[in-house]
Amino acid sequence: MFIFFYTYIQHELVAEGIEQQCDLDLCSTLAIDKLQGYYFDKPLTASQLQEKYLS
Repeated sequence: MFIFFYTYIQHELVAEGIEQQCDLDLCSTLAIDKLQGYYFDKPLTASQLQEKYLS
């Protein structure tokens, strides 16, 4: 119900703390728009982010 409301008013849902495959699977089932957490990468400084993903 909450997810439908957010989708209806055109907001994006962000899930934080994704650490395991089961967290990712749940968010996929719930149609969460954006995800972040240790499952994807450890916290990075701006320069580390740029070096790793933008170079």
